[in-house]
Amino acid sequence: MLPRSARLRRSRDFSETVRRGSRAGRPLLVVHLDLASD
Repeated sequence: MLPRSARLRRSRDFSETVRRGSRAGRPLLVVHLDLASD
């Protein structure tokens, strides 16, 4: 489980991560990563 400070809790945070972050994917899983987020 991620620490509370690392969770995406607002839709705006999720949208920004998908838009600005890197993506890695497999058929059953896609991961978006944005290291620049606070």
